[in-house]
Amino acid sequence: MARFGFSTNDWSEYFDDPAKAILDPTRAPVPSSAWPFAGAQVNGGAVLRSSTGSGKSGIYMVAPTYQIVANGLYEAKWGINISANIVARQGFAEPFLPEQCRDRGSARPQDRVLVPKVDDFRLPAVTSLDGRIEKVFKFGTSKLALDFDVFNLLNAGTVLGKQYDVRLTGPTGFGQTLEIMNPRIARLGARFTF
Repeated sequence: MARFGFSTNDWSEYFDDPAKAILDPTRAPVPSSAWPFAGAQVNGGAVLRSSTGSGKSGIYMVAPTYQIVANGLYEAKWGINISANIVARQGFAEPFLPEQCRDRGSARPQDRVLVPKVDDFRLPAVTSLDGRIEKVFKFGTSKLALDFDVFNLLNAGTVLGKQYDVRLTGPTGFGQTLEIMNPRIARLGARFTF
């Protein structure tokens, strides 16, 4: 059994009349309640969104222009199943933030984007290969499945996030790696069904 999927994306924002549609020309990471019209503000440029739900903050994403997913399973002799899964995608954008500014008399500062286009710079492409070997034992109507999984089989240490705020210094200062892919992980498992 096998499955292959490929997707491509060009999520861009366009303005009928940029002079009228862009109320605040300051290129900021994303709109907020304080600045509802903030954003990358580049006619024909990539859409930039803040991540949500991960429990992390300060993560801004531009959708990758490609993503590939492939997986397969081979049923070998003696009830042994061998499977693999690979995911590959373009790295997320690096929207560098140079400083905070106060616009139009606002008392609260707003982050600004340093690069002309938010997708001018990107993190490395991400590729993850996982593998599994499983043996199923049958006892009448019951089954015992023993499996061995290896995640990130190639032990890639791809950078997933950096510090983009040029104002920051120290151990988590500008350009410092904040997140990498998890290292290779092996897991033994057992499932009993009856």
